[in-house]
Amino acid sequence: MVKFVDCFIFNDELDLLEFRFEEHDPFVDLFILVESNKTFSGKPKPLYATDNIERFDRWAHKLIVVVIDDTLIQKKHGFGLEEFSRHIGIQKIKELVDKKTLEPQDILSVVSDVDEIYDEAEIKKLKGDGEGTLTRPLRPLLRFHYYSLKIGRPKNQNWCPQKRLKLIRVRQLKEFSIEEIQHKTGPITDKEKMGWHLSYFGGVEMVRKKLSEFKNRIDIQAANFSNFEPQEKVSFVIADLGVNSNQIDDPKRGFSFLKDGPLDMRMNPFLEVDAEQLIDALDEKDLANLIYKYGEERLSRKISRKIKMDLKEKGKYSGTKELAYAIAGCFPPKQRYKKIHPATRTFQALRIAVNREIEVLEKFLQVVPDWLLPSGIISIISFHSLEDRLVKNSFKNDERLKNLTKKPITPSEKELEINKRSRSGKLRIAQLKVDD
Repeated sequence: MVKFVDCFIFNDELDLLEFRFEEHDPFVDLFILVESNKTFSGKPKPLYATDNIERFDRWAHKLIVVVIDDTLIQKKHGFGLEEFSRHIGIQKIKELVDKKTLEPQDILSVVSDVDEIYDEAEIKKLKGDGEGTLTRPLRPLLRFHYYSLKIGRPKNQNWCPQKRLKLIRVRQLKEFSIEEIQHKTGPITDKEKMGWHLSYFGGVEMVRKKLSEFKNRIDIQAANFSNFEPQEKVSFVIADLGVNSNQIDDPKRGFSFLKDGPLDMRMNPFLEVDAEQLIDALDEKDLANLIYKYGEERLSRKISRKIKMDLKEKGKYSGTKELAYAIAGCFPPKQRYKKIHPATRTFQALRIAVNREIEVLEKFLQVVPDWLLPSGIISIISFHSLEDRLVKNSFKNDERLKNLTKKPITPSEKELEINKRSRSGKLRIAQLKVDD
């Protein structure tokens, strides 16, 4: 019978470790857990798995814990600590092979992270089909997840290839060195349900804790682009102007009319004015101008008149759906049921105005060249014509910059399959000129 060996590196995620054991238990014959007394950034840390090993007694009969201590670390010969941890894991597997604990046809997972979870059904297929599959190292596709366990909700989640996660037969270990196993790229499987990558689980505090290990390389600021001030000049800047999908999908944020929610639309909930207050404060003419300017909506005057009449009669809208219904009523019947909802452009205009998106972008385009080192690169991804036009003109007309994209780079067909919301994305790139 084919065995499956699950080798992975571990830091401190005890709850996630238990979850991995639970999920992998039905198909894993041997767990190899690699743990170091240092973080990947080199800071001392407790041996969390070892110190809490009694919590995992249920799997003790098929669990090997490999501890990387200072003695081993001193001999790592230039490896980064993360890479070295994977190296040690593969080394342990090879020891088991030499002892003939494993058979040539057995399957190895070398070497994954604790938050990369396999689908039980897919692994059982691999174990059961003999020599029919896995004739060479394989990189599965994993579904990406953040913050919450959404394993039972496969829709609207992106697929992502994991470079370090490989499946390999025991016999293939003889074909490659440890370094080749770590770095040799295997083909991406065409299987679309191999598992899930549960990245940065545990909420905001866990994210902060993980990122703090790299604080010498990362600077986190809760601010918009125009207010950001880098500590030093940089060689590369990328700005993604898109709205966070989690915000769009949350009806409480009021960005969408697909589900009813309050007329909020603030990306930063601490902003003083939301969409409801904005609509109420503007007169009919100013509201129409706003809808036309930021939404490029030809029926802006008619929509503005309808909104103001409704507010005079009702006092306020109950939520996003009622506003969207009122806007749709301003269109001829034939235009109400097209692919793009008639309220889309008006909602875009209100969102842009509430968050002062155009004002922020204009300021950002003015200051970002000052952030760059000579020959530094600025890349900006925009998602509607107003933004793209501003970026295009800035890159073309700013004497400090050399425009590298006469035409914007748009998503490939493959990317559109992975992420439908990328369809309107446009990437433009410019380079800081070097003084002669």
